[in-house]
Amino acid sequence: MSFVFRLAYQGHQARLAKVGEMAVRMAHELRNPLGSIALFAALIQKCPDADAARWAGHIATAVGTMNDVISVFNAGFGDLKNA
Repeated sequence: MSFVFRLAYQGHQARLAKVGEMAVRMAHELRNPLGSIALFAALIQKCPDADAARWAGHIATAVGTMNDVISVFNAGFGDLKNA
């Protein structure tokens, strides 16, 4: 492998690592408000208003799905957290 090719490859790897790090940080920042939304949805689900509780259940389900997607996403970049 030539010296120039090796340098180009290392630069490419460094850029990919930065993209992965940014993705993990963005996922973390998305999770913070999702936790708040889930908490408020749980509180609304306890409300005596059946329509509000039903809609809060839909919100809680959507938040759970988004958290699952973020978990799968993070699993792909998990090794970058410790780099």
